[in-house]
Formats: sequence, structure tokens, C-alpha cells
Amino acid sequence: MTKTVLFWRHGQTDFNVAGRFQGQSDVPLNDTGREQADQVARRLAELGPELIVSSDLSRAAATADSLATRVAVEPVRDERLRETAFGEWEGSTRAEVAETWPDELAEWASGADIAPPGGESRSQSGSRVAAAITAIVESAEASTIAIVAPEELRAAGEAGIIGLSVPEEFGGAGMLQDYRFRAIVNEEVIGAGAGSLAGALGIQDDLAVPYLVHMGTQEQKEKWLPRMATGEILGALAMTDPGAGSDLRGIKTNAKKVDGGYILNGA
Repeated sequence: MTKTVLFWRHGQTDFNVAGRFQGQSDVPLNDTGREQADQVARRLAELGPELIVSSDLSRAAATADSLATRVAVEPVRDERLRETAFGEWEGSTRAEVAETWPDELAEWASGADIAPPGGESRSQSGSRVAAAITAIVESAEASTIAIVAPEELRAAGEAGIIGLSVPEEFGGAGMLQDYRFRAIVNEEVIGAGAGSLAGALGIQDDLAVPYLVHMGTQEQKEKWLPRMATGEILGALAMTDPGAGSDLRGIKTNAKKVDGGYILNGA
């Protein structure tokens, strides 16, 4: 049986806004996060998920519940889906951590597979979450599964399969001109039954990153590319026709907030 797996990140928290290490601290959604969860739930409900799984942390559980109530499905909690444990760094900003652990933070930020004091390394958390997702999907009888798993993009970053087109100076693999590596990633991820994840990676690495690299300002590159390479954020791209075609330099886009989202006008 072919299964559709929908990966879904929890909504915003106050720790996200403040740039604090959140880890496995039980930080709830803020008002914006609850609104985000509800907006996405409305769309995902149209896909009719039969199984909804999240970690037991309140921010993930509340995100899952917003969908579960719409499709009348009892959500499942799985603590294996918790985010990376940052130990003694949790609750602090990078600047605050740097005051006590400057060398450890610098090494971790460079991409080294080290564990913060009392926490876990990237490979440890990535393996834990990957094993959980594999077990959930393989054991499920449902054909459409929604998983609130904040680690899937970070795990992709840690495994080196996201941000391949991001230049090395910004933390990526620098493979902007060679698509063979992306083709292999697509084949393997789709073969694992995670077509929606493959699509998400493609939107960033094949569309958003090249435009940002070739047409973005240095400030924009420094702000967004490193975080795209690590999986901290996922880049996307909006283009309009027929006013400017696919030439982003000719687009002057504005966004009008309406109920349920935004109306984009770039003509």
C-alpha cells in the first residue's frame, strides 16, 4: 500500500521569537503559533489524514490537536519525536550561551556533531527521530499520516541532504551547478515514501536558493542561506504572471492580509 506522509512543524512559540534554544523544554504555542497551526490544519484536513502523531510536548501536541479536531481523529503522542535536547543551553540565546560556553558553541555552530552539556548531538537526535518516523510509517495501517516532527528538516541538514545548492561560505555544499546530487536525494527520499518532504526540499534547493544566490543582497544571503543549509528554516518562492513572467527582477509584489492567509499581487 502506498502511504502519504505529511510532515508538519509546530507553530511559533515565544522562545522562537526570542531566539532561545528550545529543545525539550515544554514551551507552549503563543497566539501567532496557535493561529499558524489552525491555518495549516484547515488545509491539511482536506487531505483526510487517518493517523496524526506528535511528540508529547505541548507545542507539538496543540499543533496536532488543531488538525485532529477537524478530522475527528484521536491524535497519538510519541516522545521519540521530541526536538533535540540542548541540555544546559535550553532557555538561553546564543549570545547568553557564548558567555559560558564560547568554544563549545562555536564548534557546534560550525556543524560539528557535538552534544551541548547535558544534551544530545545532531546525529543522536537525528537517528532517534528518523527511527521513530520509520517505525510509525511502517506499522501504520493508515494510508495518509500527518506527523508533527520539528526535526525532519534539521535532520536533513545534519545528514547533508538539504542546502546542497547553498554556497560553502554560507554553510552549504556549494553544488549549485551540479544537479546530480539533488537527483539522488530526490530518488532516495521518494523511495522512502516521503514524497512531500522531497517536494519541500526541492522548492528550497532548486528554486529559492538559486534566486537568492544570484539576485539577493549580501545582507539577505547572510540572513537566510545559513539557516536554509541547516534546516532551521525552509525557503520558498512566489512568482506571478503575466505581469513579470518568471523574472523576479520585474516583480513588485505586495501582500494583503485576508481571512485564512494573504492575497499576493505582483503584476
